[in-house]
Amino acid sequence: MKSELFDGVLFEDFNTQQNENLLNQINNPIRGSKNVWRNLDEFGTFRYIQPYDIPELKPYNGLIPLDLVAYCDIGRAHRCSCPHFYIDDNRLPMMGNHIEHFTERLRRFNYVIAPDYTMYCGAPLPVNLRSLYLNRSIAAYWQEHGLNVIPSFNGGDAESFKYCLLGLPKYSVLSCGNVGVSHSSISVKLWKCLVEKVVRELEPTALIIYGTKIEFEHRNDLKIYWHEDYIHSKLRKLYGGHKFYTGQNPEQLYHSEGETAYINGLQVKVIAKIGEDDHHSGLPFYSKTSDVYLKIEDHGKEVEQAIIYVNRKAVLEFDWGHAHRGKNGSPSFQKGEVHVHEIVEKNGVCVRSKKQPRKMTAEEISKYGAVIKYANSNVKM
Repeated sequence: MKSELFDGVLFEDFNTQQNENLLNQINNPIRGSKNVWRNLDEFGTFRYIQPYDIPELKPYNGLIPLDLVAYCDIGRAHRCSCPHFYIDDNRLPMMGNHIEHFTERLRRFNYVIAPDYTMYCGAPLPVNLRSLYLNRSIAAYWQEHGLNVIPSFNGGDAESFKYCLLGLPKYSVLSCGNVGVSHSSISVKLWKCLVEKVVRELEPTALIIYGTKIEFEHRNDLKIYWHEDYIHSKLRKLYGGHKFYTGQNPEQLYHSEGETAYINGLQVKVIAKIGEDDHHSGLPFYSKTSDVYLKIEDHGKEVEQAIIYVNRKAVLEFDWGHAHRGKNGSPSFQKGEVHVHEIVEKNGVCVRSKKQPRKMTAEEISKYGAVIKYANSNVKM
């Protein structure tokens, strides 16, 4: 096969020998993927985009995920994590074969990024169209069944630019991955051209990018959220680039889980303690730069607590991970109901006030309610 030229850049060929199994599935659809077409087409309410009958996705403009987790690792993930599929295709299940099973498995999450079956450089058109159809049809099925799906895009060579954006909505939060792109200057240029095309033609409200931070041209008001890929994250931590957060006691160490989110003008981060807990809250009373720290419950699935900081000092603690029995006429709270502890400064040190927990005020709900709902949508305020 001939390689494709784009802007004077030569892109690497699709390796026909290595992808023989994939070609066999394309050439023998009844044997290779009949259940995909049967299950998804049975749903039958998609709006299809021509010329290839690609299902059209609805825009997503909800909250931006704090943390991305690979689909193969969602077993212990908390509900405010966002499953993604930016992993090798060999580790991706054929979700179309058992679409109902995968839909229900993802339902407990607040959102999910659309599938990301690969489009290859130099691949035959049917190979890339198969990936494109799977990406859009599975995501459309999830949307129709009540999942909050963040549309995702990818591309192959220059020829794929003619069709790789079919089915994507305008004016939506969009996501993409670029794992491995930085290994080749050719791949970097192709990826930048693709993202700039998306920004220009689809005018996304925000971009969520999983992988290496690569600069590209975009409008000044476009919000871009970078999420470091798993391998680079592990290497950075292994070789001393890990970020730590210290509390009142210098021996308290915390590490971040996922990237920073921005909600209502507040900088929000999920963190976890390394070692034994040393005070009731499990979160430090001093922050580095964040306005809000979130704590995940011991089982590692849901956020159960938030601390608010002003000038890096804790001022409010919102708890909902346990029940609280009121004393001396103060209110009681069931698990899942937010109760507020005030934090005061005493002799230059932040400590929890001796006052009994109280309900959130209207002002606190207005300012911090979105953060709490973002962390755990089932919480009552």
